Amino acid sequence: VAAQVRHNLYDYTIAVDGKPWAQTFNAVWEPIFHPQTQAVLAPVRQGGAWGLAQDGQFLWQPRYAQLWKLQFSPDGQRLAAVCAPRYGHWTVTVDNTPWLTELNQFLTDLRWSPDSQRIGVIGKEDGHWKILVDDTAWPGEYDMAWAPVFSPDSQHAAAKVERNGKYTVLLNGKAYSEEFDGLWDPVFSPDGPK
Repeated sequence: VAAQVRHNLYDYTIAVDGKPWAQTFNAVWEPIFHPQTQAVLAPVRQGGAWGLAQDGQFLWQPRYAQLWKLQFSPDGQRLAAVCAPRYGHWTVTVDNTPWLTELNQFLTDLRWSPDSQRIGVIGKEDGHWKILVDDTAWPGEYDMAWAPVFSPDSQHAAAKVERNGKYTVLLNGKAYSEEFDGLWDPVFSPDGPK
């Protein structure tokens, strides 16, 4: 078990099975386990910037205005997180390389493709929801958007969106021709093309 720990008002760390890391930080976020090695990783703040620590040592040096929502790829080889390279500019970082596309409010619901090569996420820009896939914002602004889903072969992405009380599905960034009063998340056929 890994958990966030606060020693006092200024010193935070991560405890693993009840034993805190020897290193302390200005702040920490929720830790995760590496799916293959069982190492513990957590976003940590030091000197006014956020980085990534693994078992108490910096894996990514502090350089972000914010870093959180860590997520390993399905194959366990890559790590993505929601980040702010600078205050008020939100994007995704993959293996410590931030995307170029940024939104000005927030990002959430990061999703990896089954082949561990693609990422989709939703976020807000100027009060409107947007969908980003592979460092590209899909066209359109919505009153609400739901996390994108990938086809089993990872070739396609789809997401449910809502605008003016009507729902539709975006497939690879293109809106379906019909709108609906109610709609659930899209699901791909097991072989991928439908």
